Amino acid sequence: MINSIQNSPVSGLIVSSLTARSATMDSAVSSAAGTTASDSPKMSMLSRQLSESAKHAALREDSLTYRQLGELRKKLTDDFFGEHYFLNKIRYDSEVPNVDDLELRARAVAATEYVNGAALGDKTVKNPFAGLQREQLALITYDDSGLYTVNERRAASYRSDQLEQEWCKKVSAMIMDEYSRTGNTKTPKILAEMLSHYQALPRIEQAQFPDGYAADLESKIGSGAPN
Repeated sequence: MINSIQNSPVSGLIVSSLTARSATMDSAVSSAAGTTASDSPKMSMLSRQLSESAKHAALREDSLTYRQLGELRKKLTDDFFGEHYFLNKIRYDSEVPNVDDLELRARAVAATEYVNGAALGDKTVKNPFAGLQREQLALITYDDSGLYTVNERRAASYRSDQLEQEWCKKVSAMIMDEYSRTGNTKTPKILAEMLSHYQALPRIEQAQFPDGYAADLESKIGSGAPN
């Protein structure tokens, strides 16, 4: 789902503790709510959903190895990008939460309108998750508990891809600049940017990359001489 500008993506050697991951997720949830924990009664429905998703993600990441987490990411991505999705598209397009909450129902409809419009190249349709951060988007994308419709998860993944492409453009410009100055595309500055980007990814998205890459980056950065 995420296209890296490097052939060998990064590893999971830099893995935070469950407590640290939970703190990051809590921060993402608070950001979505625009509140602190003491303001929880005022939290929106999406914020409450993200809070539940953060619990699911923390438990999942604590119980799976890095390799298992990467395999799970592929499986969950197939839910909304694989053949199964297109075989059941009519059902997914009509999917709305079986609740009376108008916010939930409207968001589900908006997500379906967005993914269908995006598939046709319509850039006027707004993604209901356009304002969320990468961590928040991952909480939605990889939560298959039923908190979100399949098209909501697909819409969240679209936004993650857009953020990834924005970074790719940024680092591509850096690479061109470094090459024009040094004749090298793998200077410590570029490698440090790639490592920083990896470290900022949600852990389940880090897990798409093979073991050993982060350590290799750090080694090259330290030596100042890419191999």
